[in-house]
Amino acid sequence: GTLLALFLACGASAQGDAEISGVIAQLRAEPEAAARIELVKSLNRPPLRGPRAYQTLAETMESDLSDTVRLAAAKAVATWPGGEPLERLDKFLKAETGAMTRRDLILALSTEPAHAGNPDATRMLAELLLDDPSPAVRRGAAVGLALRGDITAVGAARKAAASDPDKDVRAVAAKAVAVMEKPRTQAKKKAAPPPPKADAVKGKDKCSPPYGWCECGYPVIKTPPKCLTREDCKHLFINSYRRNSLSCDWDGQDMETTE
Repeated sequence: GTLLALFLACGASAQGDAEISGVIAQLRAEPEAAARIELVKSLNRPPLRGPRAYQTLAETMESDLSDTVRLAAAKAVATWPGGEPLERLDKFLKAETGAMTRRDLILALSTEPAHAGNPDATRMLAELLLDDPSPAVRRGAAVGLALRGDITAVGAARKAAASDPDKDVRAVAAKAVAVMEKPRTQAKKKAAPPPPKADAVKGKDKCSPPYGWCECGYPVIKTPPKCLTREDCKHLFINSYRRNSLSCDWDGQDMETTE
């Protein structure tokens, strides 16, 4: 049994190696950019996603002649966590000549879960905000920093807001500063009200939203009010009282006539 399992595992591994080798060969030989983009995407999905796929994606990002393919490969590399992918992306952003490619990668990186909370990713965006020659890229970096909301980049954003030569960059950077500083100044959210007591008494105990007084019975004779959510009062009415020709209302709303 153990030998059979080992044999099958080796066979599956060999099959997987052959499959990824075939996709890599296709990627290198395919003349159409759109087709290469699809091959890039397949390398970044199971079952092909792995060390060989990552290396191929990084090489494609750095060397493909099509800016759209380079961008697709760079976005794929950005989904890999850790410092090494960020280092390669940093080098790529500094070497890439296409401003729109740099901008689109920045926006993808800023919200990529693999690097959420990673200070190195924030640092990269801050450096691009201050140093990239393209106003479009600097605007993209400011947007990316606002999306991340990392207060550690507020210094770079303030500098760009005050002195960037492009007025649109200054405006977006100022908004990024406001977003990054907001967590420090915003008022604390009110805590949700505690659940009511099971034996709460109307007129004596509080019944705060989202709870309300649910009263059921005949028009003249009512059961003791219960402090419930509207949904719970409706459920009680439908499943218990309505079948006995009794009515219920929740904070004055008739459960028979309200949806």
